[in-house]
Amino acid sequence: PTALQAGPASTCEPEPHTTCCFRTTYHIPALERCCDMHTSDSEEEELAEDPRIGKLYSQVDKKTPEEWVALVEQVGTKDAIVYGSICMDTENVRAHFIVAALFDADDGPLAECIKARRTLLKACVVSGGKGSGSFLIAALEGFVCNDVEEGSDRETAIGSFRKALQALWEWEVVSEEEIREWQADEQAGRIVKVQPADARRLHEQGRLFMEWVDRGEGEED
Repeated sequence: PTALQAGPASTCEPEPHTTCCFRTTYHIPALERCCDMHTSDSEEEELAEDPRIGKLYSQVDKKTPEEWVALVEQVGTKDAIVYGSICMDTENVRAHFIVAALFDADDGPLAECIKARRTLLKACVVSGGKGSGSFLIAALEGFVCNDVEEGSDRETAIGSFRKALQALWEWEVVSEEEIREWQADEQAGRIVKVQPADARRLHEQGRLFMEWVDRGEGEED
């Protein structure tokens, strides 16, 4: 691959309390600003999936939940690649790595996948500390909007996202408080490339789920 050469400083400044993912072709984070970086021949290049995801995936069925969580922490999140961009947001990267390693778009409905992987997911959320559950849901948003094939499959996944939330809640992977925190932030999935229109639809699913919970776990509409 051609070497990257630093260009002039960009005026791109992250907003307070936010972190950024940058297109790998143009930007890499540096301290609190991003700088333009170009290939020597000015061609765009997009990095592939972060290799750490493959490492985690290969060990899913070979380690205990505790051992696998330890591996998640071991591989780290520095200079991570998230859907073709360098990302320095530790919590979002960690959640993305977990979801990308545990789920495949061909494995069936997301709620069923969550049920199958509930022990690992719960261990990851507990290890991640406060707010980890909300980041996990955001990573699931990214999975639905990027990994599930565009068309009827993605429409089905978005339209049934409340069932995924219900699975996370019923299997005690994510607390009700963390679901509400995610629901309150419609931009929660921006780091994992969730477009605003899709975010609104996913959070509408979240609203329907929380209304169901508030009614006392009655029949779903």
